[in-house]
Amino acid sequence: MGSHHTTLWLTLILSVLLIIANTFTDAQAQGSIIVNITPPEVTLDYQLALQENATTLSNASVVLDSSNSSQSQFVNSLQNAMQRLVPGIVVDPSTFTFAASVRQQSQNSSTWIMSENLTFTVSGAASNKPGMNTYNLGFIAMNMSDSLKFGGVEFNNVGPAYLVSPINSQPASTTFYLDRSLVRGGPYLNPVIPSLTTQKFSLLDFSWIPKISDWMHTYRPLDTSSSWTLNPGKDRPGLPYNLTMGIKSPEGPLLTSLVAFYTLNLQLTAPARAVANGSTISFTVPAGTDFVLPAIVGTTVILAGATFLAEKKLVKPVGQYKKKRKG
Repeated sequence: MGSHHTTLWLTLILSVLLIIANTFTDAQAQGSIIVNITPPEVTLDYQLALQENATTLSNASVVLDSSNSSQSQFVNSLQNAMQRLVPGIVVDPSTFTFAASVRQQSQNSSTWIMSENLTFTVSGAASNKPGMNTYNLGFIAMNMSDSLKFGGVEFNNVGPAYLVSPINSQPASTTFYLDRSLVRGGPYLNPVIPSLTTQKFSLLDFSWIPKISDWMHTYRPLDTSSSWTLNPGKDRPGLPYNLTMGIKSPEGPLLTSLVAFYTLNLQLTAPARAVANGSTISFTVPAGTDFVLPAIVGTTVILAGATFLAEKKLVKPVGQYKKKRKG
């Protein structure tokens, strides 16, 4: 009986520790994509983070801007990926910045974090008619699969570069779990599916992003903007990429686990009263006459008020004159 109770307590402690570890790790690796429609352009801000302990990486950092010769090739690759979905999209190179780093989560830690910050504006998404602006944001779901290597470090195709080998080298008794494209997968008792899926994993592959009309929409009548959000793991059961592999204990939980995961919260901000149809965002704009009529009415009221005050000062009441003559 004592042995049985001890096993139950150990299982409970292992489960709690696993939950705490997963919660802490998720908090460290949370990324985001923020999209703002600021007519006539669209601004994009990518904060990406891959966290893993399946392999050993090396510390690295890179910064690109308009003064760097490598920028144009990167911009062209992004633009080509977007134009496959929305022809006519143009990335403004003068707004383009890219910074990336690889570092240990903490000193002597076996966990590594690859972070990337990417910002730029695009034009060519708008198709405007009198009184209505329409933006095709389908390019958000681009798949930029070109290699992105700086200083010998691959910053895009991380699946084949860093993760496939550890997956294939696990012992035969390893159990695998893998979220991909917001869908949960596993358990897998061999590495075939995880390996084949990971072979296509790139940080700049956003083809898993659903149409904006399927995101969570928020708008209140007095708001000055409309917003849409998507939080993988909350609004969808799975993450963009989430690999866990390890040996199961007799009680069920993994005795040890190797992980690699990548998740992003998405946010779109558009002008007030915007609506989404698929990934097309539309909103009305005031016509010229909408400004003219209020201006005319306002001017009339101001002139009438000024005339009234002027007459009040120039024309004294009859009673005042009579009072003066009596004096």
